[in-house]
Amino acid sequence: MVDQYTIRQATVSDASLLAGQRTTLYADIIEPQHKETFRKSTEAAYKELLEKNTYFGWLLECNGSPVATVGLITRRLLPNTTNPNGCNEAVIVQVYTEPDYKQQGLDRRLMEAIIDWCRNRGIERVTLQANDDGHPLYTSLGFTPTKEMRLDVKQSEQTVQAK
Repeated sequence: MVDQYTIRQATVSDASLLAGQRTTLYADIIEPQHKETFRKSTEAAYKELLEKNTYFGWLLECNGSPVATVGLITRRLLPNTTNPNGCNEAVIVQVYTEPDYKQQGLDRRLMEAIIDWCRNRGIERVTLQANDDGHPLYTSLGFTPTKEMRLDVKQSEQTVQAK
């Protein structure tokens, strides 16, 4: 049997699958006693975001079974010095491929589908945080590294109080 690959957009009914994959992605850094809580809260978040059309995901299926997924959240950026009219941005928040399907170009197919989707919807910029393994793919698609800083407000509050 020849493998048949299709890409489809995620629906609310995919929230459990997406949450399981996200839990797997972070398995090495989630304390074992918190994994199920993480998975359940992630599933609830996916359901909410998919219902509100603020999260968009795609599943690449092989013979009807999901083997790779990618998702993004969209937002509107205010005008700034490099883009005086502001712009619509998509933030990619999850790229996942089942271990047996890695190194087969599936991530590229999904990323190309997302980039086309963004282009067709007037989204002018796509960002993501990449691990070292993903850099070659993303740079080959035209992504460029940027410097970004982040503040964990809860943690910074505790740090400021301790000073």
